[in-house]
Amino acid sequence: MHQFQLIINQRNDVIHSTWFIGYGNDQTTDFSNASGYKHKRSKTGAGVKSFDVSPSHFDSLANQAEELAKLFLRLNGCFAFDHSISNNFKIDENGNVYSPADRA
Repeated sequence: MHQFQLIINQRNDVIHSTWFIGYGNDQTTDFSNASGYKHKRSKTGAGVKSFDVSPSHFDSLANQAEELAKLFLRLNGCFAFDHSISNNFKIDENGNVYSPADRA
């Protein structure tokens, strides 16, 4: 569940942020990263989260989301075909859930 919550939070940061891709001025020569911001609320008050991320960061998020989707499809198969969840999923030392078939 930890992996799911992390990817949801990261997805929300991407989707609900304002991004500036290709913005700059006459002196700007490096457009390799995307900058952005997102308004946030917390128990201590309102604030702004700032981002400066590379294309590889977005690729990593997409890969993580695809791996998580595979786990949910596998879980759905357990429910649909009455397979054992404990035989189809393991938890590593960091608390991450994985399929033993993916690590064979």
